[in-house]
Amino acid sequence: MDRLIKQEDIPISLWKKKEGTLILPYYLLESWKLILEKRNLLKTATEERGDGETGGINEEATHKHYSFRYNGSCARFQLTFLDPKNELKDVSNAFVKCLAGNDVFIADIPSGTGAASLSLLCNIAQLREENILPRIPLKVKILAGEISQTAIEIFQHSFEEMNAYFKTQSIEVELKIKEWDVQDADSTSQLIKEITIFSNNSTNKILLLTNFTGFLEQDRKWKEVKDKFEEIFRHFSGQSTIAIWLEPKMGNVLTQFWPRTIKWFTDVFKNLIGAKENINIETSHANYEHGLRDGILRTNVAVVKFNTERE
Repeated sequence: MDRLIKQEDIPISLWKKKEGTLILPYYLLESWKLILEKRNLLKTATEERGDGETGGINEEATHKHYSFRYNGSCARFQLTFLDPKNELKDVSNAFVKCLAGNDVFIADIPSGTGAASLSLLCNIAQLREENILPRIPLKVKILAGEISQTAIEIFQHSFEEMNAYFKTQSIEVELKIKEWDVQDADSTSQLIKEITIFSNNSTNKILLLTNFTGFLEQDRKWKEVKDKFEEIFRHFSGQSTIAIWLEPKMGNVLTQFWPRTIKWFTDVFKNLIGAKENINIETSHANYEHGLRDGILRTNVAVVKFNTERE
């Protein structure tokens, strides 16, 4: 399949081809800076250096991740969406095809502070603003599931700052955020209920999963929670549905997590079209500008697209 966003069409405002460096969307950076200022974190984010923050439930852990890793999470998602190095064509095309126009539902789990959804929307908006993508009316419903109350608050405030900008590019967004604990069966059932109701009239549906390996691999929680994932995938499957799962490109992700997860999907969901297809692990890496201070950092991704349509 040919690329829907061609490499030569990616504007220099988002990708410096010669340097191989991503630039985060300007409105995403403005909103990040504003929220950091409101939470008295801007000085910390610009003057200090983080060290492997992975986020967490409490306010301190969430603030550290938001200060030092939010831009990296956004860059990872931007790399996946734009695919400037032509290494993630299947996933990039799937996003563009679903989000070109019409009605789209996204289940963003775990959403954290909104890096995935907000990066996606800001990239689309900027591409529309620069006449790379057409301004076809686009209605997006996002249901975010997240355990950290602080992350939920930051996501909501960030969205409120950005929403007027989205509207200027004919993007209407409705956001609902629900507290969700993947280890709790009732919490997962309630999340699925909200997904079913909220997505009812949407033409295309995307299950977006990001940055779960820290919990599933390092904390060794997969066996404990895989039945929750089975419930989510089973209820999400249907017409015009896909699941896209992004993780950092690390050794254990490529050698343990993805092979096991792909086998789980093909074994459990035999009635889904994707279980009969070759499921590829697509990887890429790139540099990105910090955005708040001088500095070039590096991001990478290992991503899988699951076709969750039924026969």
